[in-house]
Amino acid sequence: MVKERRRYPRAGVEFNITVETPGGPWQGRTMNLSPVGIKIAPLRHPLLLPVGTSVQIRFPTDDREPPFSLPATVHRADPDGIAFSFGNVGAQEFKRLKSLVDSNLQQEWQELLQQIEAQSPAATVRSLGGDRSELERWQALLDRLGFDSLQLPSEGVLTGQWRDFLKRLEAEGAEKERRQPPR
Repeated sequence: MVKERRRYPRAGVEFNITVETPGGPWQGRTMNLSPVGIKIAPLRHPLLLPVGTSVQIRFPTDDREPPFSLPATVHRADPDGIAFSFGNVGAQEFKRLKSLVDSNLQQEWQELLQQIEAQSPAATVRSLGGDRSELERWQALLDRLGFDSLQLPSEGVLTGQWRDFLKRLEAEGAEKERRQPPR
């Protein structure tokens, strides 16, 4: 079973971003964001920086606050973009980042819930490996809430993001059941 190594789930936010590098500014587009890091795809040309290079990342938000300007280091270079780790982010900026990520994750999860609810009743949940008792628990939850199918990721091994999503679904389902009058 693959252990989730991320310290925080990543939201699939997309917006243009500027990275101030030792060689000058570079333009990219976010692929995902968390309070501890960001992955950026190039807009025009790839960025060639060694792992550990310090940069300043600047990007706007829609929360009417000043744009973010965060110190970061190159964590990893992939064919599709570069992953950066934020460093020395103050408590206030971390809180803003976390709020931005959380609101985007909530929106992603709500959209996924709507997709699950719209799926055919003939579909079934498929589990491929992983911790059987955990998968069976989530299967029972989905059955109890009337969800007809869910394709579990990574061959049945749930990442932290999936666990968070399923726990939120479980809490929302419990709340719905409490609000319904007894039969």
